[in-house]
Amino acid sequence: MLDLASLARWAGTLTISPWRPSTSRITTGLAATYLFAAAHL
Repeated sequence: MLDLASLARWAGTLTISPWRPSTSRITTGLAATYLFAAAHL
């Protein structure tokens, strides 16, 4: 069972990536997080 806090932390790791902080990457990360969370609620 995956809780939303760890999911948000995982998404934050992807979106706030120090080696490539691009807007498209952040948008993709947020969209993927939303879809993943919605599918598991």
